[in-house]
Formats: sequence, structure tokens, C-alpha cells
Amino acid sequence: MMRKHPVMIRKTIEQLCSYDLGYFSSGDAKVPTHVTHDLHVTYRFMDGELAVTGSVINMEDDDPAFMSREMNYDTFTHNPFGRMYKLDITYSMGQ
Repeated sequence: MMRKHPVMIRKTIEQLCSYDLGYFSSGDAKVPTHVTHDLHVTYRFMDGELAVTGSVINMEDDDPAFMSREMNYDTFTHNPFGRMYKLDITYSMGQ
């Protein structure tokens, strides 16, 4: 018997506040503030043994915050891929 709700919806907001990159000695080393929104929806089947999760990462398709460095963004905290979709299927045997 499944005890949990079959559907779980989760929205996450990630905010990276502006900060200085201390390891650069010259030029613009300030990373601007950047906010992304993600959405994850999970549906459980077969008394919770099978879970299917669909995710939208960076729902608003925001570009990484610009800074005047080699890649024009901070490669440690951002990525240039924009909106991404993810599908995850998990099967648990013998719960």
C-alpha cells in the first residue's frame, strides 16, 4: 500500500549574490547577482516502486551573468546551456 502522495511538485529558486573573485589581481573581478528557477514534478507508480521525474532547469532560460573574463561568465557557479529538460526514471525493488 502506497502511503505517500503519488505526485510531488517542487520549485527551487537559486540566487547567487554578487561577489568578488579574490584570486584575480587586476581588472573586473566582480560576479553579478544571478537568479534561476527550476521545476521538478515526480509521479510514483506501482505502490511507490517506480518514480518518474520531469525537470525544467533554468525555467526562464536566463543567460549566465556577464563578467569580463575568458568565457564572459563565472565558470565556477554558472553554465551557458540556458533552459534544460531532464527525465529521471527510478525503480526500487523490494521496498
